[in-house]
Amino acid sequence: MRLPETMRLSLREILALVLLGLTLGGLSPYAIHSSTGQSTLPVVSVFSNSYSSSNVTDTALVPGTVVTFEVNVADAPSFNGYEFVLYYDSSFIQATTVDVRTGTVFTNPFVALQDLAVPGIIRLSVVNLGSSFDGAFGSLVHLAFRVVDTGVSPLVLAAGTANPANAAESDTRLVLGLNPIAVSTSDGYFKNVAGKLGPVAAFTFLPAMPLKGSTVFFNATDSFDADFNSLPDRGLSTYTWDFGDGQGQVSIFPFITHRFGQPQMGGADYSGNFSIRLTVKDTDEGFVGIRTLLVPISPTAGSSAGVTFDTGPTLSTPAGSSVVSSILIFSVGGFIGTVGLTSSSFPVLPNGLSTALNPTSVSLVVDGTAHTVLTTTAKVDTPPGRYVVVIRASSGSVAVGAGILFVEVQPREPIFGSAKFAWTRKISVSSNPLETWRGQVANPNPVTPLQVRLHITGTIAGVPIFTSDSATILLSPGGSQFLTATRLFPSYQAGLTFGFTATIFWSFVPGTYLVSSSRVTGTIMVSK
Repeated sequence: MRLPETMRLSLREILALVLLGLTLGGLSPYAIHSSTGQSTLPVVSVFSNSYSSSNVTDTALVPGTVVTFEVNVADAPSFNGYEFVLYYDSSFIQATTVDVRTGTVFTNPFVALQDLAVPGIIRLSVVNLGSSFDGAFGSLVHLAFRVVDTGVSPLVLAAGTANPANAAESDTRLVLGLNPIAVSTSDGYFKNVAGKLGPVAAFTFLPAMPLKGSTVFFNATDSFDADFNSLPDRGLSTYTWDFGDGQGQVSIFPFITHRFGQPQMGGADYSGNFSIRLTVKDTDEGFVGIRTLLVPISPTAGSSAGVTFDTGPTLSTPAGSSVVSSILIFSVGGFIGTVGLTSSSFPVLPNGLSTALNPTSVSLVVDGTAHTVLTTTAKVDTPPGRYVVVIRASSGSVAVGAGILFVEVQPREPIFGSAKFAWTRKISVSSNPLETWRGQVANPNPVTPLQVRLHITGTIAGVPIFTSDSATILLSPGGSQFLTATRLFPSYQAGLTFGFTATIFWSFVPGTYLVSSSRVTGTIMVSK
């Protein structure tokens, strides 16, 4: 969700405006100079002074109690302002109090921005009026949280950077006068439940220095839930991405791509540093893990050299079939040379998708293109659903780019057997009011059981008048069975002619039914 323009201005520029006003007004003779001059970055960290730990684990913190954390600074040069964004899970704790005065590094703090309006997010910008802080260590702010449920919550700072991009919406940094100071960050954790852990979020990206307007590939396969880490999905249900530029996406896959500086984004400057946030949710408890990383978007070529992919739209293939797609490869940032190509599918299953590329090596000139052909094959027993294919490019041992393509595997429909029911006949309500439809259905999947039932729709002049269903049965893999549906015709329907359509309702996933594309039609004439 993109923040209002005024809020984004306050996060980025309000400190500079306030400090500039104080300087011009003679209230604070701050010097404008380089503030670091040291080999290590200062650290801004989440820490609970009352627990003497960044990890608060206490089952006594029941709903309704309060837990406090501080945002502290260490190894800092002189500074007189700071800003940060802090993320947490509002399902279990809720920020209630922000104290920048009691026992903090600033003697006369001015709050330029304090925003708790969005659940799970704290935004804070503070400057000190009259002097800078030279103590290197101290607390920036005290945060009080009301416990609302039993569970876990990370407390994660936006990535540290001295100079976020103009289009960036979150960061953590210090300032001295008008001079920004880069920082590193360290996160905290809350837990009031025994014997359970929350998931761990982790991700990487390619290329290392993306070029503005090119596609960035994000890989979160290192994320996991310790309770179910051995499963193909590593115990995770969703991956929620916040790209720090007002754009975001939720996925069931650990791979995603994003472009910083697309034409439809207007005239904003999408070069510079962005804080990217990944939130993963586990499948069993609904607990989340959060991770932020700094992604630098370069405005010019050079270190950004690499390749990007145009993989085209989502592909579809029935189980037991293959689908072929042409993949375009682009040189970006002045890349030149030969790249090796590999492909893989996710989730990784013994009966999952197999992929092959031809050719597996292409040569590119500056701003040039090449192509390869991807063949994706679904086995007869590949579970239906959506898969993601990842295509990676490397120059020697160096990864230079990656792209993704989605493939929908369609389940194979049940098969009407040889005993099809197709006829036109007359029945009499006086002698045979109960009509029976009977047909044979076969499960084409050799591994997965199939839920199936026979569905009859009766119509007059094309308008549905009645429906009738057989009992739902479970067909064993490769098995077949007759299904029977019946309809009792009452006497008042004598003299009418009904059309009927027989279809199969089927499902490999309990409770979610599809309708067969093949149908059997006929006519029933009802007499006395």
